[in-house]
Amino acid sequence: MLGNQEVQKIIGRIDTGIRLGRLIRIAIFVGLIYSLVIERQSNISNAILIGVGVVWVALGIRARRKADQTTAASQMIASGGLTQAAGMLLEVCRGFCLHKPVALMACHNLAVILQKQRQWPAAWQLCELVRSWADKRLGELRILSESVRAECSLAMNNLGATYESLSILSRLELSVTERLSVLPTEINYCLQVGQPEAVMNDLPNKVTLAAMLPTQLAGATHASMALAAHAAKQMARRDWLWERATLYCPAEELLAQRPGLQDVAKQRKS
Repeated sequence: MLGNQEVQKIIGRIDTGIRLGRLIRIAIFVGLIYSLVIERQSNISNAILIGVGVVWVALGIRARRKADQTTAASQMIASGGLTQAAGMLLEVCRGFCLHKPVALMACHNLAVILQKQRQWPAAWQLCELVRSWADKRLGELRILSESVRAECSLAMNNLGATYESLSILSRLELSVTERLSVLPTEINYCLQVGQPEAVMNDLPNKVTLAAMLPTQLAGATHASMALAAHAAKQMARRDWLWERATLYCPAEELLAQRPGLQDVAKQRKS
């Protein structure tokens, strides 16, 4: 597990690296203009061109290696190899990378690992860094990071930040996979702020999406919707959703995860 001090160092290094990369690109551009326009066909011009070429190739090779490490770490996260993936990502984040998208993706993947380990504040801080640097050209990364930020914010009971992230995501065109990552957070946020009726809006589509989630999460999400239906006094929907939830996950596990479901289970039995 990463301590707060280590996370702060990583954030500082990535932020500094992105700023340094910007300066290096400017310096390379100025060097090219100087050699091609001001010192054309001279020894100085040739030396600058060779120097710029060597630096660009070296930094490009380094960035390619870090991109490969980041991609490999993403695959490890998907297969459950969090410890090994974290080691690779820490190596990427601690070193300099010329290409901003690679550095930010490594930062995001590290946030995903911390999210899975329930290190909410550390994951949230990494998401904030991605948020501050990801522009419109990195649309997919922005969506992924905003989704993680929303879940971390809700887990930290920072409802203002949760609402902010969910509002941003609601204005974007999300793929099915991206919509799936947001759905549980959206439902739990509505429950936490006392808006169960909002969960009932477009319920068939939400149920269809929830069925695509991993088994345990699908059960928990259906159970949350059943709780929302109970709070909204839509009893037929409550019973139907609770029955679906228990198909994915035993009732005992669902009740242990969320004591508030006791009333739903009791009403369903009666």
